[in-house]
Amino acid sequence: MWKHIFGSILRVTSSSLVVRPEGIGLGIEVFVTPQELVSRSPGDAVEYLLYHHRTEAGESLFGLPDERAEILFRQLLKVSGVGGKTAILLMGLGTDTLLSAAERADEKLLSSVPGVGKKTAIKILLELKNSFSLEAFEAAKISPSQPTLDRSDELVSTLAGMGYDKTRIRELSSKIPEDIVSLQDRVVWMIREMAV
Repeated sequence: MWKHIFGSILRVTSSSLVVRPEGIGLGIEVFVTPQELVSRSPGDAVEYLLYHHRTEAGESLFGLPDERAEILFRQLLKVSGVGGKTAILLMGLGTDTLLSAAERADEKLLSSVPGVGKKTAIKILLELKNSFSLEAFEAAKISPSQPTLDRSDELVSTLAGMGYDKTRIRELSSKIPEDIVSLQDRVVWMIREMAV
């Protein structure tokens, strides 16, 4: 399992760095943020936490600067429609900026990233707001919103605004577990159910 890399850059490509680990005669391709790409040159010493991403299409390594970034990167990968390359582009906004965007529900900022449309941006915001435990929110200096009771027409309106079919929304909304009360939680549950 790949966890960490320290070495020097052999080559900079359009989307990744080829890093030669210290003491090993091989080059490892590591995908990093666009900002990291433009700031690096062959010979530079680098150090990253690695995320080994496996898909049906292959395997990739993503280099992240610290543990907070790695946690956020993993959360982004949980969002339907977000793969490793889109997640690393989102990480280019910066960990604090992404967490702040989630707190402010700044869908426009996320939509400005190539490969992220309005629906995906909303899914990302919902995932980030709902996936962090209280400790993670405290570590990120963000307070989770308090749950509120919602009406079903708010749910229909929200999901219809994201492009989902109103008839399907109404059919599924009757199946939402009773312990899911906030609009945000209900929307997340609905999106996950409609994705199946």
